[in-house]
Amino acid sequence: MKCIGCQKQPHELSEYVQQATVHEMSPVEYVRMDEGTYDIKTDMFCCTGCYVQLGLPLNTQLIGMYQHAAEAH
Repeated sequence: MKCIGCQKQPHELSEYVQQATVHEMSPVEYVRMDEGTYDIKTDMFCCTGCYVQLGLPLNTQLIGMYQHAAEAH
């Protein structure tokens, strides 16, 4: 699981580490439970910083990016 933009995993991003601690779960579990940009099929998400940098894309646009990235690997 990684961010489509910065390629960081949830445990490398303070926004997820902090929220996971509050909810007594792992950062990965938190992303799967509460991150609106998370896509279960590709196991990718977009952190807040990258989401803003990408211009606040719709989830349908993000899913297209995720699928393209998954096919490239």
